[in-house]
Amino acid sequence: MCKYLAILIAVLFIGGCAAVQPPPGGPEDKSSPEMEETVPLQGALNVSRTSRLHFLFKQNIERNSFMSAISVTPYLSGLVKYNWYGYDEVEVVLPDTLRANSTYIVTLSKDLKTIHGGSLKEPFQLIFSTGSLIDTGIISGAIFAPMTAGSSTDLKNVSVFAYDITNLFVDTLELDKVRPDYITQPSDKGIFQFKAMKSGHRYRMLALNDEFRNKVYDDGIDSYGMSTSDVTLEGATLGGVRIRMSPKVDTSSPRLQDWDVSDAYHIKIRFTKSIDSASVNVEHFSLRDSITGAEVPVIAAYRENIDKKGGAVTLLLKTPMSKKRTYILFAKPDVIKDPIGHHLDSLFSKLEINKEEFRDTFPAPRFDGFPYIDSARGVAPELDVVLSFSNPIDTSLFQNGFQLLDSNKRALVYHLRWLDGIRARLQMKLLPKAFYRFILKTSSVKTPSSVPLRPEKDTVISSAFFTGDITEYGTISGQIIVSDSILQSAHCVIRLSSEGGGWTQILQLKPHIKTYTFENIPKGLYRVQAWITAREDGGYEGGKPKPLKFALPSGDYPDAIDVRPRWTVEHIDIPLQ
Repeated sequence: MCKYLAILIAVLFIGGCAAVQPPPGGPEDKSSPEMEETVPLQGALNVSRTSRLHFLFKQNIERNSFMSAISVTPYLSGLVKYNWYGYDEVEVVLPDTLRANSTYIVTLSKDLKTIHGGSLKEPFQLIFSTGSLIDTGIISGAIFAPMTAGSSTDLKNVSVFAYDITNLFVDTLELDKVRPDYITQPSDKGIFQFKAMKSGHRYRMLALNDEFRNKVYDDGIDSYGMSTSDVTLEGATLGGVRIRMSPKVDTSSPRLQDWDVSDAYHIKIRFTKSIDSASVNVEHFSLRDSITGAEVPVIAAYRENIDKKGGAVTLLLKTPMSKKRTYILFAKPDVIKDPIGHHLDSLFSKLEINKEEFRDTFPAPRFDGFPYIDSARGVAPELDVVLSFSNPIDTSLFQNGFQLLDSNKRALVYHLRWLDGIRARLQMKLLPKAFYRFILKTSSVKTPSSVPLRPEKDTVISSAFFTGDITEYGTISGQIIVSDSILQSAHCVIRLSSEGGGWTQILQLKPHIKTYTFENIPKGLYRVQAWITAREDGGYEGGKPKPLKFALPSGDYPDAIDVRPRWTVEHIDIPLQ
């Protein structure tokens, strides 16, 4: 306070309009902001209801970051004023008198920075009371990454909100309009803690990546995390609150955006966003001559890069288009949708296509190769491979020229599931420690289009491999622990993922079944997650802030699991909360 008074006296005697600047010179100190003094003091009682807040820091503070970082709960209506004394001291003038006999929490979030960019590693909270008692209850928990395989959450911008709903009709609480009664932020490891909570009170929790820093949920803007239920602080402390983050709600519908024609047989169309794999189907698209109305048959639909260009679809035509002629491409809004179920906007479901120049033909389709190098060893007996091509092929002709032979040169019966126009999945169970060979006649890789292509020399592509011994693989087993009796009969899903991604296996358990086993797992480190779902596709249900829907329970095994050949790692049990 001495520094504060000295500056006030100096201002009375010093005139002029020179702006205050941070002191120049010296090496940059990027250490975290540290508090030297506060008024009121931490834990103060009987604080005046007309009190002003005063902060003195050990470093110079970036002023805008302070004003963005500070929040006072319970909230006060009106405009907060800031009186700065240099860059390390500030007085906060509150817009209204404080409530009588109430505990207040002043939070400085991790947005607070020094003038050199040093930021808080965890939020600072000043707690005081305008009465003779101060609330001391504590609720703690953890934030978890979304259930998307391999995903992570940047916790730096995540806040956790708590709403005191003890005396509320909870259906009236609108998280997009009402600011929380308590705010905190998680550590880098996702651990959060609310202090000065009221024992016996009931709370609703919400984690939010608050993009606008307005302390309310903005639909379609903020990613969020819902708890599985409201919580009641029965005693002095309550721990174990789990909140799993979910991506921001996408409310937009996909639209047809633009097109390109590379040759007379291919049309590349682009949607405004990724679309669901089931939507990439020849029956969902049609092309007509704008003058005659004659249809040009679409015989294949595929995406060249599903991961990076999920909204780019290529269509192969049976007969060629004419140059300098207009065609209308129609896409079916009732069946084309994005991965979360939003249907194609019917107002943007057709494109007018007209290009003056393009190639008359295109290269013959090419097989991209077998998934294993020739004579590969240790291939998993549970064969699961994807065969791909540079262009759509005649699928019936291909199966006549593709074989999988055993060590006695007998052709095995197999089933190919075509994922789209250029990809097919082959899954089957092979014998361990056995020899197999892929055989492909290149004459069977032909386009289904009528394009005249120069015949190529018929050759045979061959690739052998050996399956591994079952003892070269490991096993993981455990059980799912569901404490809520209502959910005992629920449908559970367990996902096993290799550390760093690249290998994933999913089990969907039948109702009432809570034990699981993953077999034939290659050597390595793995993570296991589990969740309860009511969705037919087994997807995780993370809830919604608006309209309110709690998340269904989920769980993560805390450690990486080391799988070794011939070992069974047991008791990988996962409590769902």
